[in-house]
Amino acid sequence: MATTTYTTLKGKRVRIEDNHFGKGGEGKIHKVLPTKDFPNHCAKVFFVKKVTSKSQSEHENRDFRIKYMILNPPVQLEDDKVRVCWPVDALYNGKHIIGFIMPLAFNDSIQLYGLCQPKLKKKLSNDWHATYNRLTKNGVLSRLKLCTNISIAINNVHNDSGYVFVDLKPPNILVTRDGKVSLIDCDSLQISENGKVFFHASVATEEYIPPEGRNVDTKTATIEQSWDLFSLAVIFYQILFGLHPYSVSFKGMNETNNSLQYRIRNSLFAHGQRKSEITVAPELHNHYNLLPYDLRDLFKKAFEITIYGQNGRPTAEEWGRAFYGAIQNDIWIGRGFSQFQTKPPLKPFDIKRGTGTTNQPAQNPVVAKQETHWWKVILSYVFWFVLFIVLMIQCGS
Repeated sequence: MATTTYTTLKGKRVRIEDNHFGKGGEGKIHKVLPTKDFPNHCAKVFFVKKVTSKSQSEHENRDFRIKYMILNPPVQLEDDKVRVCWPVDALYNGKHIIGFIMPLAFNDSIQLYGLCQPKLKKKLSNDWHATYNRLTKNGVLSRLKLCTNISIAINNVHNDSGYVFVDLKPPNILVTRDGKVSLIDCDSLQISENGKVFFHASVATEEYIPPEGRNVDTKTATIEQSWDLFSLAVIFYQILFGLHPYSVSFKGMNETNNSLQYRIRNSLFAHGQRKSEITVAPELHNHYNLLPYDLRDLFKKAFEITIYGQNGRPTAEEWGRAFYGAIQNDIWIGRGFSQFQTKPPLKPFDIKRGTGTTNQPAQNPVVAKQETHWWKVILSYVFWFVLFIVLMIQCGS
């Protein structure tokens, strides 16, 4: 196994496998050979062109960003269910930082994105399918527990008000079958102190940008944590139901306004105050109506910006408490999010009379169903009683 030895910013020697097991926009991810200081870690080594092509000021900016994160980590980075893959040391070439060391994600993790679809990929094992099957009660509970752990992970970072993810999305979250959560790609977040931004975020993903993010340049603007809270709510909705909360068709929809970002900016949440303008909503959205009131209320606060404003969005801690409560009182889940349960109940006043083509609804259907002519019943009893007496008399004579 070929390895390369590096010196870290803290003066330690580490050996890193030459073969990488992952890569991102700025570099490749390599396994670090275990040592006392780095027992279960990996290293992100920047692409050569990302090192040689940068100007002096760009080098200094990235160096300062990594150094700041190493010296100012969130208070809680890891427990038995949650891990934030945060820089703990940097690879140094004598002039600049050329990579950094961080904890490995939990073993046997996959991207959360795979659990945000209507169905899991077939290549996943039967155990994965059984654990996260939305059609069963245990599958729904597993998803709620996963959401709880994600809430804890995000809250651990948000507790330091100087950090905003900005590009929070499922591919940047890894999960295990038993619900352990690892946050990755943390080195591109926005960093501020006392309201002053030191390092801006480099990118954001359209499907997770809140309404107020329209025409905002994340590389220059100051982004609030409420931005992350919108992204987080979208992720939770996708985990629970398998589609984006704004995946709907609406009146006047055409090729110029059919993007998710357009629907987000125009408050076309599937269950929002403008739902009367929605012409088609996939049936999976109906599962939302099975949720306890507390969870439905949090989703509305997250998405209904015209009512609650961006500062009214629930925090990660509030989400965690609500998910925990929904798990403890799980009778609402029933058999799970079954196909039968996705169909909205039939309203009595929508039932049509007879077999004709009239569009008039039935009047007082419940009363009509219970209507009984009692005098006919009594008359029938009297008739049969008299007939019985007559027959008895004839037999006696």
